[in-house]
Amino acid sequence: MAGAVGQLSTVPRAMRRLGNGAHTNVDLATMVMRPVPLDAGIVRCYIKQIHRGVFSSYGYELHVQGRYGTNVADRFLLASKKQTRANMTSNYNIYTTTTYDETSRVGRMGSNLLGTVFTMYDNGHDPQKAAKIQHAADAMLGPGDNVLRIREELGCVTYEPNRVAVAGPRTMRVCVPDVDEGGWHCKIVRPMSQRDRIVSRLSSGELTDLLKFGNREPVFREDLGAYVLDFGGRVSMASVKNFQLISTDDPSMGNVLQFGRVADDMFTMDFQWPLSPFQAFAICLSSCDHKLACV
Repeated sequence: MAGAVGQLSTVPRAMRRLGNGAHTNVDLATMVMRPVPLDAGIVRCYIKQIHRGVFSSYGYELHVQGRYGTNVADRFLLASKKQTRANMTSNYNIYTTTTYDETSRVGRMGSNLLGTVFTMYDNGHDPQKAAKIQHAADAMLGPGDNVLRIREELGCVTYEPNRVAVAGPRTMRVCVPDVDEGGWHCKIVRPMSQRDRIVSRLSSGELTDLLKFGNREPVFREDLGAYVLDFGGRVSMASVKNFQLISTDDPSMGNVLQFGRVADDMFTMDFQWPLSPFQAFAICLSSCDHKLACV
């Protein structure tokens, strides 16, 4: 994992428009939820860990990196802050502004208690809560009217427990809705029951219209006494949070997402189609979250 951050490639045109001052929040909110174009190649980014106070959890900011030695500036994309709920699960709201303005929220990600399962959502409503509100409103609505939009699941991340009896690095799996090469989600996943959720389908192997990824297995270096991956100079510090994500069905695609530490409060994040900036950012946030059941 040694080596400095390498020279940066040109920011793809589709990403360069994000944050160039000409867009509105609506434009940015749309673009960060879309998979990057297939021909955009690898989008090189970094994530800054923001210290928000002694008793506050960290915030995170995602930026697209400009090309070294040119006037292509870095571009802010997304920000997130963690909330710990009363049941001790994690909740990450994700915004297109650094002020966490509620009108700029594009989605969120929630975890289970052990920190081994994370699910990404858009801004729709929990179907169980929505059903109660809808029932109360039915008396005032006409046939076919719907007072609330049910939330869409945008993916899940799971980690295998390894604190007890299982030695070695983390094992993670990621599943997202399938997309076409034009860049739009082909499959909208709005589960109304537990068995239809992406994480349930991942466990049962019912992966129709879903894409599955897994982390590249690191190699143990005897001379270093540690597990290592080749990050091509993009990562300079060892960390249990570092990972490379590859397609389970087509490993020849290379690293779909790569994440690693370069400073105490800085990580690089490089990703490509079929992930959206929102999905890539959320997956990396899941790696940073505290986990009771794995290192």
